Amino acid sequence: MTGWIRALSEAPVYLGLMAFLGLYPVVTGLYWIVGAVIFSWRRERSDPDFYALSEHPHVSVLVAAHNEQTVICKTVECLLELDWPAFDVTVVDDGSTDRTSDLLIPFAEEGQIRLLTKRVNEGKAMALNDALPLLAGEIVLIVDADGRPQADVLRWMVPHFVKVPRVAAVTGNPRVVNTTTLLAKLQAIEFTATVSVLRRAQATWGRLMTFSGICTALRKSAIEEVGRFNAGMATEDISLAWQLQTTYADVRYEPRALFAMEVPETLPAWWGQRTRWARGLAQVLRDNAPIMRDVRARRMWPVWIEGLLSTFWSHLFFLAAGFWVLALATGVYGFGGDPIPNFWGLLIASVLVVQISIGLALDGRYDHSVRRYAQWIPLYPLAYWMLSAAAAVRGTLPGLLRARSSTPVTWKQQRYRGAVSKRGE
Repeated sequence: MTGWIRALSEAPVYLGLMAFLGLYPVVTGLYWIVGAVIFSWRRERSDPDFYALSEHPHVSVLVAAHNEQTVICKTVECLLELDWPAFDVTVVDDGSTDRTSDLLIPFAEEGQIRLLTKRVNEGKAMALNDALPLLAGEIVLIVDADGRPQADVLRWMVPHFVKVPRVAAVTGNPRVVNTTTLLAKLQAIEFTATVSVLRRAQATWGRLMTFSGICTALRKSAIEEVGRFNAGMATEDISLAWQLQTTYADVRYEPRALFAMEVPETLPAWWGQRTRWARGLAQVLRDNAPIMRDVRARRMWPVWIEGLLSTFWSHLFFLAAGFWVLALATGVYGFGGDPIPNFWGLLIASVLVVQISIGLALDGRYDHSVRRYAQWIPLYPLAYWMLSAAAAVRGTLPGLLRARSSTPVTWKQQRYRGAVSKRGE
């Protein structure tokens, strides 16, 4: 056994994989850092002329909800306070079995919102698709039932549609507000250090991997042109982002459009969410593999390759760690992916800490609360990053191997937290 392990560790393929394991997160981290800094320098400097509008198009705000009685009233109250001259709010209750519809009826009776009640749970994508033809606005702001935008978000998002006709979607900047647990604090760091930095970088280089379903404005005609939301996908937002961009539409990131949101506070809820995200990304990568043969879609090639390599790295890390355990068990130390921090581990962690620091600096201009989580930065590369890689591994293979669902993907997770507003008491 010892001889076999030593022979394998000297094979060129093995050495190449270990080099990839160490270099990939360093290279991508630097790539994201440079892209985010360029984005900030080019697009986040004050440009009042771009955001100044002589006319304000009507915007339709759309919320899909299922069993959201603990948060839905607070969300609606927040939406009604948007600082925009012309907008309407539509909420689709998709087969809720709690008091979601009952709590929304007073808003509808007062003419503040339109309430659509579905008796059968058909999932978020179908709920959005059913409501689209009824909306008055060409620009549609989609908000999750726990998403609470700042009042000025449309001031930042709508000008992109007015000034640049090819823009099909503008995604905002989600901010974590329920940070009572360590897991939630680490997610607050994640949305600043990884999600926000990554989107800045991808926007700089041309295309986004995805937009956030909780805080994205879309051009309704663009959604119709690609066949609306794909109800058979695990993640309808990732799928639609690719549907739009592979038809050469532009998807943008607007970090000044802030949306408060709640994240899972328990590990089981977090694990279910992240494995679903990984499954949805794998489905999108599989379905969009043909773009690599289409030169017209070349701007999506780096995004597709990045998604594939990131998924491969997660799997390789755990395979290498398993080989390290096997080698150690047979008395051979130093082969495989050593999970104990060494030179490469410390280098990767150092790049990640720099990335986090830049993310905190960039987003801290808009959301000062993120800086208070700096003390938890060391735990991010040591624990949370590896946990995220494990979730990616768990969700990827089902997404790659299982056929897309022929029936709508329905709501399954229940609300993990949420304060009831005054109307829900």
